[in-house]
Amino acid sequence: MQKYLFIAALLLCSLFSYSQEWNSVFSTAKVPADAKVTLISSDLQTSVFQVNVAGYYSSKITIANDDYTVLSLGGTTPMLRKGAPGIPKVAVSLIIPDKNSTDYTIISSKYVDVKNVKLAPSKGSLSRAIDPATVPYVFGPEYDQNAFYPEKMVSLQEPYILRDVRGQSAWIFPFRYNPVTRTLRVFYEIIVEVSSTKEKGNNTLAPHTKPTALSAPFKSIYQTQFLNGTQVKYTAVEEQGNMLII
Repeated sequence: MQKYLFIAALLLCSLFSYSQEWNSVFSTAKVPADAKVTLISSDLQTSVFQVNVAGYYSSKITIANDDYTVLSLGGTTPMLRKGAPGIPKVAVSLIIPDKNSTDYTIISSKYVDVKNVKLAPSKGSLSRAIDPATVPYVFGPEYDQNAFYPEKMVSLQEPYILRDVRGQSAWIFPFRYNPVTRTLRVFYEIIVEVSSTKEKGNNTLAPHTKPTALSAPFKSIYQTQFLNGTQVKYTAVEEQGNMLII
């Protein structure tokens, strides 16, 4: 029995190795690695971080008797826009000022172009009740444009409140694709600055809602959730009190 299980495991590993191929962006990145995000500096008013991509996984699928490529990479999530090129994104959560809106600046970027890539479109966001295999691939209008998709490298999402801090997710697109020229542009290094503006933003946080002390559990949550979570400036309450149950 153990012998058959071992053979089955080998077959599964073999099938997986053939279905996915690691593509390094330069010769020194032969070992697969997830997308990496590093905080360079932050004072909550301005945060600077760096995104590094050493390569990507590719797998082949067949659409209308033609071969197409599907991209994937650890540390990323798919965009899920139906009919658009299936591009992975890197999501970075930041603590931002309580009231101001934010904007971004791309300080620097480095990329390589991969030619002759036929990138498959996304099937969009599917519920768990839907079998993805039953959903056909559809090529959206993006495939008729002689331009890189997505148009922008950074997209700032709507701010949100997490207990006593205001947060925002920044979507970074280290992959961009031109369907007409079949060019995949891979940004292996991007340095981004997200800073507050003088304009009032959406979903603001009133000062009176902020506690004067920060409990140890929430301190840990902020440091896990936000790239700049260590910048929260409250008096920490490390010792938790006893609970009296009557």
